[in-house]
Amino acid sequence: MTQNKWGNKEELIKERQELIKGMPRWKDILRGSVLTYFLPCGKSGCRCKTDKDSLHGPYYYISVSQKGKTRMYLLGRKRKEAVYATVRYNDMMKRIYRICEINLRLLLARKEEDERKEKEED
Repeated sequence: MTQNKWGNKEELIKERQELIKGMPRWKDILRGSVLTYFLPCGKSGCRCKTDKDSLHGPYYYISVSQKGKTRMYLLGRKRKEAVYATVRYNDMMKRIYRICEINLRLLLARKEEDERKEKEED
């Protein structure tokens, strides 16, 4: 179709379709950060109290913001699932921002076309 200062419309539409097609499934995303900690235990005579290289772990937590507060949840064996889900969430958000940018370019291109058609009609 037409190339304008906002970009080639066909290429923008094709890129948007590819971004949408590559979106993860809703059940496979998780907002948060997976953190790794090495911690001392509660035993009074344990070596972890005096030797920082003997801390227990790694323990995996997910940190999420809920109602303005940061909460941490111990993950246990679900850590890999949570890591992948947070990566998919971040990828999805990048896709959403790019789709919004494309939609804005297409909107402005249509506006420009409409204004040009109105001038031609006058």
